[in-house]
Amino acid sequence: MHIRDLPYPDPGRPDVRSGPRFLFWLGRNQLGGQVKAALWGLVHMAALVSFPLAIGFGVQAVVDRSGSRLAMAGALMVGLTVLTALGDAMLHRAAVTNWITAAARVQQLLSRKAVELGSTLTRKVAAGEVVAVSTGDVEKIGWFVEALSRFTAAAITTVALCVALVFYQPALGVVVAAGVPALALAVLPLLPRAARRADDQREKAGRATELASDTVAGLRVLRGIGGEELFLSRYRDASQEVRAAAVRSARMWALIAAVQVALPGLLLIGVVWYGVSLAREGGSRWASWSPSTARSPFCSSRCGTSRRSPWRTPSPGPPRGALPGCWRCGAPPRAASARPPRHPWPPQHPTGASARKRRRPPHPSAGICTTR
Repeated sequence: MHIRDLPYPDPGRPDVRSGPRFLFWLGRNQLGGQVKAALWGLVHMAALVSFPLAIGFGVQAVVDRSGSRLAMAGALMVGLTVLTALGDAMLHRAAVTNWITAAARVQQLLSRKAVELGSTLTRKVAAGEVVAVSTGDVEKIGWFVEALSRFTAAAITTVALCVALVFYQPALGVVVAAGVPALALAVLPLLPRAARRADDQREKAGRATELASDTVAGLRVLRGIGGEELFLSRYRDASQEVRAAAVRSARMWALIAAVQVALPGLLLIGVVWYGVSLAREGGSRWASWSPSTARSPFCSSRCGTSRRSPWRTPSPGPPRGALPGCWRCGAPPRAASARPPRHPWPPQHPTGASARKRRRPPHPSAGICTTR
């Protein structure tokens, strides 16, 4: 489906028995776009992989003082440059299209279910959770859909490259083939703690949003009883908690980013050192050593792509569990963070002459919500 066709006539009936089932249902509906993005990703990455081969031909041509082969290597690099640019542009276009269409589908599902639930929505899910789902979780789901095709293309290209290196240059190929999976898995022990900190930040942001909505809803009453400063101090404390949680989460993601840079750099240094040793000992020609060494940065950079995919996967947790719960009509109310239902402000009254007779002044505390 193209962006010009949005919104969907019918977003479908999602499988909300669990988070993975919902993501699988969403991916199945995005299958055509995922295949298209993965194919363009393979074109882009295959051209990148071929650059070291052209460089190796050029280096060997200089060593052999062959002008014709050097010109062929230059022409090959120009062709690979055009192919890389085309593949990159089309990959970006297809991946962003997948992101937008997936986010639009989820947003339509949320809107449809919110209309079906009506006023009972805030009894099942806090107001801050509703805002967090529609503004944050939808974006993360879109990121996951976008990263899935990039991850698939990167994984296929990396495996093929490692296999080719093992046959092309066994000594270096074994080092790269063993190092790349180790780098891809090295960051996994840090992800659970980072996910917990991100969930804590999300929960605190939801509470702050709910407090702000309560304050705005009861603003007229607060001005009448002089409670503006009390609610302002409460919101200030809540916003500082959000800031502190965001700083803790950012520190963990900064550590993960540092690991992403440091470990591939160490692998590159080791591969280059080992390749130079083989070349100096005469065990490898420049035409074979140069491509093998130059391909190691590509494998290291693909590790970053493979690690971004778990980051963008919406981890199932108590806050996010509210989203499938809203889609099920018989969902249980929210758990430990539940709060008593609030009176709407301003109060909703029916219209008409008979309704005006039944109207009563609202209670002074109708717009005030007890907060922690």
